[in-house]
Amino acid sequence: MTRSWALLAGGLWALLFTAGCKGECGDAALRARYGTCVATVTAGSCEAAGGMWLVVGLAGVSQCECPTGQGECSCETRDECLAGCIGGRDAKMPCVGTELRCNATSNRLGCYCTADEEGLRAEICVD
Repeated sequence: MTRSWALLAGGLWALLFTAGCKGECGDAALRARYGTCVATVTAGSCEAAGGMWLVVGLAGVSQCECPTGQGECSCETRDECLAGCIGGRDAKMPCVGTELRCNATSNRLGCYCTADEEGLRAEICVD
């Protein structure tokens, strides 16, 4: 996948979650600028939007990691969060009984439990 397609997919992902976000938990200012932040394509625009420009994953792709303002918010479904409903990041699996919280940033790399829009849980590893 080319960088521009990856950024487009990431921006669309963020817009979908921003539009469907029901959660009022967390920092309202960070939640409000999240969509703008994840759509940035340069280090300067990323940092101006409140993100951190990082090289991530095994592929070494540069991207903006943006705060959601929801890191302390508990959740049951991904629709309650801007960047997913997760728990047990890099912890022992399975997900049964794992407390889930909204992801604190746009970064979805690592191994963790996640919940879908119906609250069904799965263990995933993303790089």
